[in-house]
Amino acid sequence: GSFFSQYAATRGSYVHLAIHYFNQSQLDEASLDPVVMPYFLAYKKFLVETGFAVQESEKRLHSEELGFAGTPDLIGKFSDGRHAVIDAKTSVYYPWHEAQVSAYKLLIGDVGLSKFGLYLTKDGNYKLVEMRLREAKDVFLAALKIVSFKEAHQ
Repeated sequence: GSFFSQYAATRGSYVHLAIHYFNQSQLDEASLDPVVMPYFLAYKKFLVETGFAVQESEKRLHSEELGFAGTPDLIGKFSDGRHAVIDAKTSVYYPWHEAQVSAYKLLIGDVGLSKFGLYLTKDGNYKLVEMRLREAKDVFLAALKIVSFKEAHQ
């Protein structure tokens, strides 16, 4: 029902805030809600195990040319040197996540950028999924086109 989806969305927002404040070195970890804590610990585990260095956290970007804006969760570099944009989720993987992360990559404008979904779980673990669907960018651009057409011809 809608209560549970609203609850999940709220939980996801709080997890994102905790991650962002942590990335800014402004988080009092003792203040975290017990519901948020395992997801946050999963994020810290991800950082330790992958050596990911966050360069930008929740950076608002926009493209005048493409006519949209977005806020990627994480932009940074893995210990192996790969640059990546990462979207953190407290849900399971859905294919539309690939279109969302492709949109962020378009905004960043770095063709060599890898794309990932970071799926944080309530048991304190994570799954890092590389976003490789070739059509994801085209799907996003098509959706953008439909929205702008509808707005122009209401």
